[in-house]
Amino acid sequence: MGDFFNGNLLFKQEYRRRMTKVNNEQLFIQGGTTMKTYYLTVFEKDGTNVLDENFQAENDDQAKKIGAEKLEEKGYSNHTHRCAAPEGHLVLFHR
Repeated sequence: MGDFFNGNLLFKQEYRRRMTKVNNEQLFIQGGTTMKTYYLTVFEKDGTNVLDENFQAENDDQAKKIGAEKLEEKGYSNHTHRCAAPEGHLVLFHR
């Protein structure tokens, strides 16, 4: 880890704890809970992308709930949409 840490063992441990990587996807640790980045995309019938954003969730069930809430508040519930997990599988899909 080089000179950046300047030999501070406690700082090194905290850095490692916060910067854990899984499947090359950055995880965020908030209050001891690991958060993953999920990707929400919405399309028009002609294939035009109308929404492309990401958000943090603890697990697939929470991501599904958050994704559905975001779609509802933005008025895209009936549009074609998908919510993908960092590992690549879909947690929410509508066509």
